[in-house]
Amino acid sequence: MALLLGACATEEPLPTITVATSGDEAVSVVQALRQTPPDYVNLRFAALPAAHEAAAARPPSAVLAAVRQQYAEGDFDQCHARLRDGAVVLDTLGAGEASLAARLNLWRIACAAGLPDVAAAERAAQDHAVLALDVPMEIERMSPSVELHVAESAEVVSNGARTVVTIETPGAPGARVQVDARVQWCPTPCAVELPHGDHVVRVEADGFVSTHRVVHVDARADDTLSIELDRASPELAGQQWARRFALSDQPDSALSLRLLMPALRVRRGLVFLRAEREGENVRIRGAMAEAGEVQGRVERSMPRADLAEGLDSALLELLQQGGVVELRPLWRNPWLWVLLTAGIGIAVAVTTLVLYEPGVRLNVGFVEPAAAP
Repeated sequence: MALLLGACATEEPLPTITVATSGDEAVSVVQALRQTPPDYVNLRFAALPAAHEAAAARPPSAVLAAVRQQYAEGDFDQCHARLRDGAVVLDTLGAGEASLAARLNLWRIACAAGLPDVAAAERAAQDHAVLALDVPMEIERMSPSVELHVAESAEVVSNGARTVVTIETPGAPGARVQVDARVQWCPTPCAVELPHGDHVVRVEADGFVSTHRVVHVDARADDTLSIELDRASPELAGQQWARRFALSDQPDSALSLRLLMPALRVRRGLVFLRAEREGENVRIRGAMAEAGEVQGRVERSMPRADLAEGLDSALLELLQQGGVVELRPLWRNPWLWVLLTAGIGIAVAVTTLVLYEPGVRLNVGFVEPAAAP
């Protein structure tokens, strides 16, 4: 009996999971779980990252305003000096400002043509075509030579040599790649055919810090480009999640939960519960994520009066699917052995009583035989 009592006293500590909620009944769900906490797990509640308003559009670059003024005043030397090497164009494109980059490079062509420096104008125009930059309407206010340089370079690049480059992101499979001003995003590993010249490769991935590289492509260049991404901080991951999923109709998708875990500083055990009002009922849609992967899902509708009981049942099912809470075999339950021992004892006692018979006293004596007549 002492061993059995010792087994009862050595229960394993309860696992801890993080619970995040959304929907118009999210507050009711948290209140119900706090008032009637489950006895098979410890709960930690986390608030979802807040959605922020989009930042205001950036005003025109000071560099763009300056070169436009210098061009209008005929100061082509200063205008050209600001944009000669094209670095500001590449940096602007790397920041995702393709429209601004196109305007800057167009004025780069115009300033070189105004000197005139034909070779510099042709190089800038070729960069315009290689980077797939649009031709802004401002070209109408420039000299005809600018339009000529742009058109000729576009034809040369279109008919020129190309190389297929494969872009990889080790450690961040499925990252999104954008090359130059091309609008299409390509998931890694991404193979793209590029004209020879300098290119801007932008890479984004949920849970990672976005980055960009300037690479030169020609016939001798390596046909594989590997870009390592740094892990996003919880704050950055939270911003990414809020931007993509806070207002989404699928906040419990696999992609959402994979990004939400680092945002909430959760390494293991995240339960996402979406609670919506449904007439007199509450519909619960839950997902269980473990190590960045969805391990279980559950969906059910329940009367508001039964919310606590329904939540407990849904939560237990999710945790069992995720392997956080196991279905305990009967033989591992110490109380089973207590009851079994007691049952055996009772059975033995009953059997003894049934089969017991009082002792019989037997007297043995000898009788002498009667004498023969």
